[in-house]
Amino acid sequence: MCLTLENGLTVEGEFIDLRISVETLPQGKTWYQLRHADDDDTEPATVKNGCVVVNFFGTLICEPISGIGNNEEIAITEWGFGD
Repeated sequence: MCLTLENGLTVEGEFIDLRISVETLPQGKTWYQLRHADDDDTEPATVKNGCVVVNFFGTLICEPISGIGNNEEIAITEWGFGD
C-alpha cells in the first residue's frame, strides 16, 4: 500500500485489514493504524501512530514515519495498492 499524507510525505508498507500484535512485527518495522471516514468505510482517511478505536480500517506495517508523533493522526490525501 502507498499513502500520500497531507504533510507531503509518501509512505509505502504492507496493509492488513486486522489489528496485529506488536510481537509479530518484523525487525525494524513498526505499525500504524488507518481510520476510515464516518460517512465512507471504503477507503482510508487518516493514519495514526497509535490505536484507532472508532472507524478502524486496517494496519500498515512499514518503516518508522518521520514527522508523526506518538498518538498523532494525519490525513491521507492519496492512496493505492502497488502492482
